Amino acid sequence: MYWFRIAVFLYATFFFSLLQAETTVIRSSVANAAGLPVELITYSDYISNTEMVLERTTVAKNGTFGLRLELEHTMFAILKIGIQKCEILLEPAKIYQLKISGILSEKLRDKDIPAFQIPWLQFEIIDPWKFELNGLTYEFFDFHDEFLAENTLSILRSRNTGVLNKYVTELYNRFPGIDNAWFNDLLTYKTAEIEMMLRITDRNTLAEKYLLDHEILYDHMEYMAFFQKFFEKYLITSSLYERRDIVTALESPQSYNLMMEMLSIDTILKDKRLRELVLIRSMFNLWAISGFNRDKINKLLQQVQTESKYTEHQLIATNIINHFSAH
Repeated sequence: MYWFRIAVFLYATFFFSLLQAETTVIRSSVANAAGLPVELITYSDYISNTEMVLERTTVAKNGTFGLRLELEHTMFAILKIGIQKCEILLEPAKIYQLKISGILSEKLRDKDIPAFQIPWLQFEIIDPWKFELNGLTYEFFDFHDEFLAENTLSILRSRNTGVLNKYVTELYNRFPGIDNAWFNDLLTYKTAEIEMMLRITDRNTLAEKYLLDHEILYDHMEYMAFFQKFFEKYLITSSLYERRDIVTALESPQSYNLMMEMLSIDTILKDKRLRELVLIRSMFNLWAISGFNRDKINKLLQQVQTESKYTEHQLIATNIINHFSAH
């Protein structure tokens, strides 16, 4: 019965979200691709990394195709044509006129190519607007990767505040006054990643600076990448918790309440929404570690799935349960 209630709840949430959405359009031309299937894919969440197909179509005989979708917020997506892919950032109420290149010949497409050897597609946005997000993001990662390469030794030595100061100075000199919230969050959480890597800031201060009293950006891949790294193997590596206490709590009929109470010991997890998300993330970790009862982990996630006050957490729990059942 609870599966039916969840389905109705998620459907209603999806329906009402459409009332706030805006139409985004992709129009594209691509050579040597007539008849190939096209899929636009995104991740349902960034903890389970469950893929979700947003739209499907087929490349026409003249090498064109179009996609239309409703977006509430900026979205990372994967555009798949045949067996090949490219990654794209999509903003609400934008029209993307793409010129795509790099399609394999029909002869090569018929071969059994290992997934890691399939070449990525390239695309160009025709007549991009000011602060177009894909161009900005490509430019940022060029800067970011070049900075890491040039400062590898300093970063490996850690605890070097000069490296962080240099990164921040060069970053905001390179990208001043960008009027795009998603891009500015990208800069913030890549800076947070560098700061965490350098180990110049204690854990509580880092959390206060980047996580506490901040909106949880469930749909922002860089925020969630930072969250994932910050709380990686959290329960079993933190000095606050004993393994035997975790096992005992999981085995209890009140496992959810006991685990939430246990996590509240950490001062950075006073906020219930953040604490519950960390609990979900931790259950995903514990599943792969011997000594923890997988059935109990599953039951705890089912309780989150049906009883959590946060729609995003219900969805993530559902995706993780489905992931577990498929493996």
